[in-house]
Amino acid sequence: MISAKKMLLMNKESSKKILWNLNDGLPPSINNCPLMTSNFCIHWLDNPEKIIRDWFSKLRSGGYLIISYPTINSFPEWKQTCKETNIEYSGLTFPISKNIIKSFNSDEIFLSNKYFYEENFPDVYKLFRSIVNVGAQSSKCRRKKVYELKEMQKFWPKKETNLVNLTWEINIQILKKS
Repeated sequence: MISAKKMLLMNKESSKKILWNLNDGLPPSINNCPLMTSNFCIHWLDNPEKIIRDWFSKLRSGGYLIISYPTINSFPEWKQTCKETNIEYSGLTFPISKNIIKSFNSDEIFLSNKYFYEENFPDVYKLFRSIVNVGAQSSKCRRKKVYELKEMQKFWPKKETNLVNLTWEINIQILKKS
């Protein structure tokens, strides 16, 4: 039996790297795939619904497309704080789950589940620093000023431990091509 490490090294030797804008669909050489996965990627795309349909078309019969992504229901604490303080919400606009799969037949939707994940931080400064540290600080909004961050810290809902939290709604969908 070949170890996972050896298998990965074998693949590395025979694989080539492609720099590609996924907003343009998949490279033409990708076709008839048994499995495709996308983990926290589609919310960066201009039209995720269209792209997912395109990816699905590249599957072979019986193939699976597995996608996971944060949904529009993520970050309710951040959105509510911005509303209460009249400070512009600067987070990304995440996809709406039902829109991602609306063009698929029910027999093509193998699984569609929501999961919730919550992170706790001592304050909003550390919360936003963690977002920057994972490279998710992209925003079309201007950077927050110190007085805005202080205002957000004051109004952000606190846990009983006085921590601030950030809640993600994650959707995992498995689509199967007939």
